[in-house]
Amino acid sequence: MHWQLSGEPEVPGEAPGASPKLQAIEDYNREDCESTALLHDWLLKFRREQGLPEQPLQLPLNDADQEPREPQQSELLSQQLLEEIPDHLADERALGPRGMSWQAHRLLAQLLPFHHREAKVGWWAYFDRRSKAELSPADLIDDGEAIAGAQWVGMDERPSARTGADIHHFRFDPSQPLKLHAGDGDGRLTVELPATDLKLDVDALDAERGTLSLQPQQ
Repeated sequence: MHWQLSGEPEVPGEAPGASPKLQAIEDYNREDCESTALLHDWLLKFRREQGLPEQPLQLPLNDADQEPREPQQSELLSQQLLEEIPDHLADERALGPRGMSWQAHRLLAQLLPFHHREAKVGWWAYFDRRSKAELSPADLIDDGEAIAGAQWVGMDERPSARTGADIHHFRFDPSQPLKLHAGDGDGRLTVELPATDLKLDVDALDAERGTLSLQPQQ
């Protein structure tokens, strides 16, 4: 966002005619990817050393719609690891009985049920956006999956073979870093207006110009 508003070139670098801000973004993303890859390799190595199961987790997307289930093996192991940690540790960097520091021991215990928790993230993000839309809309300006501050500018009726459809037109700040696309057919984007709970289909979306057209769902 800061680079987009800076007016600097699209070439990263410190040399004249290049963008230091874009270079900083590139360096940050590279380090993030490299550290994630190193963590992935370490977890795979540790899984083999500890004899943990290699099959991927198959967890339900929404526990509320599921019958009570037996805990996953990873969840049981996570609880076991947490129970092994002494109540009072003088030094978390000291080695524990599993050949790793207590700090790594705790981290592993917290990571094991990660996929189960992440399955609910979509709904957490949805309700977080609804709350921000109602209480602090300005907080959505940097959210790439929400259109903040859209203002209604007019309406027209588009005739069709079956029925007419009212098309409502909006404008918004085009500096928002949107990741949304209108789509078409079954993949058409739907947006929700939090103040009314209305769900409308996106007829057209131009992020660069800051224009949005919505129509009632068919």
